[in-house]
Amino acid sequence: MRVQRLINANLLFASAAGLGVFGWWTDVHHWQMLPLAAWVAAERVADVRLSILLADGDASANTVGLVGRRVLALVLFTVLLGHQAPVFAFSLSMAGGAVASAIYAWVVTRDCVEATDEPPPFSHVISASRPFWLNSVAVQSRSLDVALVGLVGGPSTAGLYGAASRLTSPMTMVSTSMATVLLPAATRSEPSGDPWRNLRRPVYSTVGAMLMVALAVSALSPLLVPAVLGPAYAGAVLPIQIIAFGLPFAATVSLLGAVLQGLDRPRLVARTAVWSSGLVLLMMPIAAWTLGAPGAAACVTGGHFVQSLVLIAASQRLMLSRRAAL
Repeated sequence: MRVQRLINANLLFASAAGLGVFGWWTDVHHWQMLPLAAWVAAERVADVRLSILLADGDASANTVGLVGRRVLALVLFTVLLGHQAPVFAFSLSMAGGAVASAIYAWVVTRDCVEATDEPPPFSHVISASRPFWLNSVAVQSRSLDVALVGLVGGPSTAGLYGAASRLTSPMTMVSTSMATVLLPAATRSEPSGDPWRNLRRPVYSTVGAMLMVALAVSALSPLLVPAVLGPAYAGAVLPIQIIAFGLPFAATVSLLGAVLQGLDRPRLVARTAVWSSGLVLLMMPIAAWTLGAPGAAACVTGGHFVQSLVLIAASQRLMLSRRAAL
């Protein structure tokens, strides 16, 4: 926890400084993203503390924290959108949800965390957990998408894409929550057995459920978006449909990533997350500049699609090798 506090303090300072410099260099209106610094640090606090309970087999508290964070962020964004600029409403809602989740995580783990007289060296902690925090950093780096779109596409494009991205983001909480359950389950599987015997059904059912959600969102968004957000956000319908199309692929990435981490393949998951996130962030400004918000949305879906193919192939190879060893 001492390492975690040090890292989060530096992360908060670096994020605030980076966003401040970005706003000063481009447009002072970009300072509306400053609350994202609190969001980044608070989410790390919540994730680290809740992972302690997850390691002990208590996935329910982890799920409550994650789902509650997303739902609260969505509610705050919906409330603030009518009173604040879209970027500022998004920043405040994400920060509020993350801070609430961090407080909840501290409350439920305060009796589980004990100080030790001889904590492990900082270098050992960083080295041993490197594949996991690399994967986390790579996944969280995609949250820079709205800033990148706004940088090249302007506030209008950023607003349309931001609305599409953040309205569909809570829909991934089902697969993300299931992934937190599958990780310890995969860890407890027999090394010489078939790891998919008990994991196949939840993976398939969750991906199938996300496919149904994607179809429903695609069909209803042309009616609901203008009615709820107003005619000005009619241009967000197509980006929402594109991102919704990628929800099954995003679910596949979350689920198979958790399973492979539990089956002692964290480096593979980390490498895949790093290069796929880097590719998405590299292509997103180009797509936003040429195709607007739909192009940025296509980058998100394309990144999840390619990443899911890589993880599916890796899972198949692992399954075949395990079966051959039986």
